[in-house]
Amino acid sequence: MNPQSSSTQWQLTLSWTELGQQRTETISETQAAKTPGLVRLGRDPQQCDFVFAEEADSQSISRLHIEIFFKSDWQRFYLRNLKPNNPAIVDGGRLIEGEIALNTGNIIYLGHKKIEVVEIAKIRGDRPPETVLLSQDPPPSGQPEEVDRPVLFSPPKSSHLKCPNCGKILPADMRNSACTTCGHFLVDAVSIVTNDPIE
Repeated sequence: MNPQSSSTQWQLTLSWTELGQQRTETISETQAAKTPGLVRLGRDPQQCDFVFAEEADSQSISRLHIEIFFKSDWQRFYLRNLKPNNPAIVDGGRLIEGEIALNTGNIIYLGHKKIEVVEIAKIRGDRPPETVLLSQDPPPSGQPEEVDRPVLFSPPKSSHLKCPNCGKILPADMRNSACTTCGHFLVDAVSIVTNDPIE
């Protein structure tokens, strides 16, 4: 086994303001956590790995609000909401159930607390972190995504999303948002190709 490849791992960096100071936390794919494989965020120090300080913003955060985990098959970090009645909001879309792949630049709201995904990087041995731009969606057919070079997501001009709840056709770049008709989060929407205009 190549020793360099064995020391390669992914890390995700989050940043938010807490008690007037910028707080930055890094999660690695092999992060030690209270629940193995799951890094949990919320207000309860007994259950959570990252606990928010008691302040006005934190009162809207649930005791156990979200968890972030790494899927080695996809080489991606994912966020799962743990409080359906107080859903996390990712880039303007409410994540009531299920999970969503995270990308650099995602804005997450837990209640009134704004959290930014500052960076997702690949760490190789003693080399500095290598920031990788990921495609919007995990690759199909269970095949790992090629991540040794930056990959930018650019949907075809005729590609759209079909809301699985109400069937409305929406722009492809709304994958991380909610349907404008029914409010269903579009992470599980079907991609379609059509020349019909969007309503």
